[in-house]
Amino acid sequence: MKLWQRIFFSSFILIILAIDITMAVTLNMNFRTTVERETNRAALQNAYYAENLRSQVVYRRLKDNRLRLPADQVKELVENMVKGQTAGKDTLVVCQPDGQSIGEVKMGAAGLLTGEFKTRVVEENQMLSLIRESDSKSYILIGAPAELEAETYYIYTISDISDIYKSLEQQLRFAQLASLIFAVLIGGIQILVVNRLLNPLNRINRALRRIAGGDYTLRLPDYRSPEFSELARNINRMSASIEKNVDEVQGLADERQRFVDNFAHEMKTPLTSIMGFADLMRIQKDMGEKKRREYSGIIVEQTKRLQSLSSKMLQLSSLKHVSLDLQKTEVNRLFYDVYKTVLPLMTSRRIHLKIEPCKGEVLVDRDLFELLLSNLLDNAGKASAEGKTVRMWAEPEEGIWKFHVQDQGVGMSEDDIRHVMEPFYMVDKSRSRKSGGVGLGLSLCARIVELHRGTLEISSSPGEGTCVTVILEERKGGDIIEEME
Repeated sequence: MKLWQRIFFSSFILIILAIDITMAVTLNMNFRTTVERETNRAALQNAYYAENLRSQVVYRRLKDNRLRLPADQVKELVENMVKGQTAGKDTLVVCQPDGQSIGEVKMGAAGLLTGEFKTRVVEENQMLSLIRESDSKSYILIGAPAELEAETYYIYTISDISDIYKSLEQQLRFAQLASLIFAVLIGGIQILVVNRLLNPLNRINRALRRIAGGDYTLRLPDYRSPEFSELARNINRMSASIEKNVDEVQGLADERQRFVDNFAHEMKTPLTSIMGFADLMRIQKDMGEKKRREYSGIIVEQTKRLQSLSSKMLQLSSLKHVSLDLQKTEVNRLFYDVYKTVLPLMTSRRIHLKIEPCKGEVLVDRDLFELLLSNLLDNAGKASAEGKTVRMWAEPEEGIWKFHVQDQGVGMSEDDIRHVMEPFYMVDKSRSRKSGGVGLGLSLCARIVELHRGTLEISSSPGEGTCVTVILEERKGGDIIEEME
């Protein structure tokens, strides 16, 4: 069963039950009030008969100038009163102390006045009432004692209240008809109201199906209802988040595919050279020593390139799961160790290396930071011509450390700067391959800087060299560890 059907039927049943219960309670209260009013009227009528008899007895006593009327005269007065009440709504019955009725009794009255009711009135000696049914009619019986000339007589009145029950039946039929009419009207109104209330939910449901189908650009409007508006805003946030994540995943997938393609391409070139020159050396039996050395040198050079490529790939892969060993490190000591590492490479390329001393301590993973600075210097050396100078220096500022590596190489354009930290990206492919580059150095550097929660900035112009700046915030070791967790 759908939601709107559940809401409709549950509220419809509750409303109809409420109306029916209200009508039933109202009719019942009205019926009880009417019966109680009729009972009080019958009781007053009974009391009136008793008082009337007493008045007649007193009148006859005064008229006859007697202190007390004999029993036969009292009986005569009672018979006259009973005869006078043979017509009308109420039936009067007067009984002697021995239980015998005085005067003529209407047909059926004797059957209504059961011995049990008479006995109760006699025993309790007070006014009692009883409702009885006979021949599809309803009656109120009132019985009360009356003292007449030192004798106790019992006055009974029988009132027909069948009209009250007939009126109740008519009211019940009217209530049933009214309930049916209300049910039809309320049902129609409820269908309109429920559809109007749930219309935003249906729109949201259709929008969710579109989002589930891949339309993450869909956005829901605000609705009049605060609840639906909040739901729409949450769905919009969810859709925007999914769209962002999908774009990021797609970007990562594209980047990974480019990485694989570039890696395959970079592997293919040296392998082709190695296989080609090795095959030449195999098939040319009369190859001279000069040719053999030339081909062997090419094979060794390409093998070194493959070794460099695999080493950088291994380093880049290992940095994805590395945990930092942070320690306070003297900057001058760090520079000295890096200087010893890169000096042979710079010397072989005839590049002047200038490292400016700097006092102070920085909180870094020493091994990774040495690798970072060594790679930056190596890249600077590859980009520089013979006789040029590569500089490295550091400067502490308020709350941060800046490490600079500057070369006098070919420089880069703005487009190159945007892509230079992507794996396998090379500004000058022929020059990079000639110098043994594989396009992974700056990717490796960027990852190390990211692990240290720092930033890497590049400023360069074509023909004017490049300056790479690593910016680290000066913080306690626990700060970085907490961020990594």
